[in-house]
Amino acid sequence: MHDIIYELLEIDADARKLTDEAQAKRRDVRRIIAERTAELRKRYQKEAEERLMSFKAAGSESAERIIAQVRDKSSRRVAALRAAASQNGDKWADAIYRAVIGRE
Repeated sequence: MHDIIYELLEIDADARKLTDEAQAKRRDVRRIIAERTAELRKRYQKEAEERLMSFKAAGSESAERIIAQVRDKSSRRVAALRAAASQNGDKWADAIYRAVIGRE
């Protein structure tokens, strides 16, 4: 009878040991999953931020290029107007003067 009780106690102890090991493994798995999830979240966040910065840079470069084109076009037009004013300024002033005083 002592042998049966002793065997039952050993079986119970082994079962408790296996249960404790299973619970420890479950905790380890949960910890590993949480760590990997956090790592993936950080990696995806970093990738998203890098993509966003890339899009912003591309948009900024595009905007700067368009601004430079507009400035260049405006400068050429202003230069053309100044040249026309230099060449025809006296004639335009005379035409305006005559229109104002009514001698045209």
